[in-house]
Amino acid sequence: MKIDADIGLLKENLDSEIKKLNSRKKDDKLKASFVVTYGAFISGLTTVLIGLSSYLSKYEIYFSIAALITSASVTVIQAWDKFYNHKKLWIIQAEVLHGYEEIREDISHLEKANRIDQNGINECYERYKKINKNWNTNWMELRLAE
Repeated sequence: MKIDADIGLLKENLDSEIKKLNSRKKDDKLKASFVVTYGAFISGLTTVLIGLSSYLSKYEIYFSIAALITSASVTVIQAWDKFYNHKKLWIIQAEVLHGYEEIREDISHLEKANRIDQNGINECYERYKKINKNWNTNWMELRLAE
C-alpha cells in the first residue's frame, strides 16, 4: 500500500530517532570500550598477581586468591558483552544514524531549493522505512545469534 507521507511528521520522526540513537550509540560505544579496556587491564593485573605470588611466598595465598577473582571477573564481563554485543550494536546504530542523517540532509536540500514535492517526500519516507526495516532485521539477527 502506497501512502502519501507527511514531511513534518517525517522530520519529527527523523529528529526523534536520531536523538535516541545518538544516546544509545554513545552508551554502547562506552560499554564496548569498557569491555576491551577492562579485559586488558584485568588480564595484566592477574598476570602480575600470579607473578607476585611466586616472589612473595609469605603472601602467596592472598595473591593467588586475588588472581582467581580478577580472572573470574574477566569471564563475567566477557559473558555479559557476549550476550549484548555492544560493539556490534554500536556499529549497527552508527549505520542507521548515517542513513537517517542523509535523509534529513536531502530533505533540507529539497526545501532550500524549493523543489520538494510529494514524490520526493514519499521517496524519503520509503528510505526511512527501509532503514528501519534493516535496523530491526539486524537487531533481531544479533539477538538470535548464538
